[in-house]
Amino acid sequence: MRKSIKNNSLLNKVLKTSITFVVFLILFYISLNFLMGKIIHNGKDVVVPNLIGSNLENAYKALMEHELYLQKEGKQFNSNIPKGNIISQKPLPGTMVKPGRSIRVIISSGSEKIVVPDLVGKPERKAEIILRQSGLSLGDKTESYSVSLKKGLVIMHDPEADTHVEKGTPISLLISKGLTKHGALMPDFIGEKITMAERIVSAMGLSIEDISTEVNDDLEEGTIIEQSREPNTIVHLNNTLSFVITVQSKTIASYIKEIYFEVSQGLLDKHVRIIVSDKIGDREVYNKMQEPGSKIDIDVPVKGKAKAYIYINEVLVSEREL
Repeated sequence: MRKSIKNNSLLNKVLKTSITFVVFLILFYISLNFLMGKIIHNGKDVVVPNLIGSNLENAYKALMEHELYLQKEGKQFNSNIPKGNIISQKPLPGTMVKPGRSIRVIISSGSEKIVVPDLVGKPERKAEIILRQSGLSLGDKTESYSVSLKKGLVIMHDPEADTHVEKGTPISLLISKGLTKHGALMPDFIGEKITMAERIVSAMGLSIEDISTEVNDDLEEGTIIEQSREPNTIVHLNNTLSFVITVQSKTIASYIKEIYFEVSQGLLDKHVRIIVSDKIGDREVYNKMQEPGSKIDIDVPVKGKAKAYIYINEVLVSEREL
């Protein structure tokens, strides 16, 4: 009996000690948190930097200097802020906050892209409504007679259907002035891109027979410099058109061509001059006095189709394809 009482007393003592220790730990934890909170909240306030327009890398660096953190809250389309840069932030720039605070930001997804709808053949008024509903705007409107579309219908538009453009982009319309038995008026394509001319010609019900090129490094490649039909003249459904467009010299393939020529016999030396004509233009590639019966064998770099013109004493004696 005495042994049982002694054991119970020991157990109670252990329990009391354990409970006291647990209470001590809880009080210690609460006191520690309280003290840490006091230390943090008594820290010096910092100024929130301006992150708007910054990319994430620069934003992280700026916040680290102020012992602040970045928290991304979402993305939005924005035509003024590049994709991946910050549109807005909370708290605002200049706000005083405690170190350790998170700054919430919205990231730009760039300009919203819209697919241009197909407006060809639609009435002018309906085309304008479709543009507005699509988030696009109306650009320039011009008119032309058509051999296939009635008055008031859209012949073509620029940019063309299925092109991805930014929201609010103006779309130019070419509207039919009506059908004409006499044909349609030939547009003035000089200075325009051939891709645009091809769309307009197709929409008018006409066709292009030939497109030739001419080297011109001063104009953008594909610019029309000649057209077979004069502007504002009547063209008919069975008429075909041709254009001359520019091409950059760097895009024309280069070839090495051999020019071989034997100088005719005689008593006196002869002045030999060779002119090469290719896509680059005309240029002199040989100009020397030659003995009678001598041979000329030279390699000449050319671009595109080329011809060689050989002159003896300034008289053309040979013309050959290279």
